[in-house]
Amino acid sequence: MNAREIELHIQRGQLRERIRAQRVELGQNLAPVRAGLDKFDYAREQARHATHWLRRKPAVVTAAAVAFITWKPRFVFRMVFRTLRRGYGFWRTWKKVQRWMEMARRS
Repeated sequence: MNAREIELHIQRGQLRERIRAQRVELGQNLAPVRAGLDKFDYAREQARHATHWLRRKPAVVTAAAVAFITWKPRFVFRMVFRTLRRGYGFWRTWKKVQRWMEMARRS
């Protein structure tokens, strides 16, 4: 090998090392973005599962449509809102209990 080829190999190695360092830095800088995208992917997957479930259960969709058409829409919205609020409260309580149990397990 002549001196020019040796110099090119040295420069190539330095360039590869700099690229590797930049990739590591980029990965660290994009960690918050990755967390947000993971949440978005999870929500999209849950929506896909819900859509699949609704397609397999057309009776549920039909019953909801009939209830909405037959009863007053305001009553239906109020019932749905109450149910969702109650369910969210149960879910939030369950999450608190899970965190408490996890902390107790670690202690």
